[in-house]
Amino acid sequence: MPAIATRFLWVTLLFVAGAAIAVGSASMDPVRNDTCADPGALSLDRFPGVEDVREDPESAQRERMIQHERGIYRTVQDGRRRARFEVQINRSWEPRTLYERPSRWVKGLENAEHHDLDADASGVPTHYISNHTTGSGRVAAYTFVYGNRNTESPFGVQIRNGWEELRHGKQPLTMITVAASIRPRHEEEWRREARKWLGEAVAYYRSVCGE
Repeated sequence: MPAIATRFLWVTLLFVAGAAIAVGSASMDPVRNDTCADPGALSLDRFPGVEDVREDPESAQRERMIQHERGIYRTVQDGRRRARFEVQINRSWEPRTLYERPSRWVKGLENAEHHDLDADASGVPTHYISNHTTGSGRVAAYTFVYGNRNTESPFGVQIRNGWEELRHGKQPLTMITVAASIRPRHEEEWRREARKWLGEAVAYYRSVCGE
């Protein structure tokens, strides 16, 4: 084999080996880059109308979460509190933990029967899951924020941003959820309220994290 070809082969092998080591190192101990300007302000009790916030540190540690909190939001109409919604925020350095099976994070909807997406919900891509096996059932709506941007498909964004993440660090995925137990005939009304709260929650997120 000519000397030039041999030299080129060795350079190529060294480059491939170096790239493999870099990728392997990144997967074992990835650089992390939380692009939110003020992550501390994402505590659920600072979100619009949320109260009775509870943290779940054991689950957060087990699932390598940055944050795992639940709370209560009550709608207000004519100055009176009405429906009671359960709200939740999960943030993770492992996006797949959240987007692979989102229903596992919603109590009573671990095996949800129905799942659909409203990509035009006031600019906030909103996923709905429900389970109406009896006269009343569980429903939930959630949205994803990857880095500081809303997305309907975290997996797609992760693939597109793969090279940037290797260069600048891994970004967290945030899942914001609102859930309730309702009768099927009230689901449309509930969806309107859920979209409204999710829109306010995402607006708050952007206000503290930046666009």
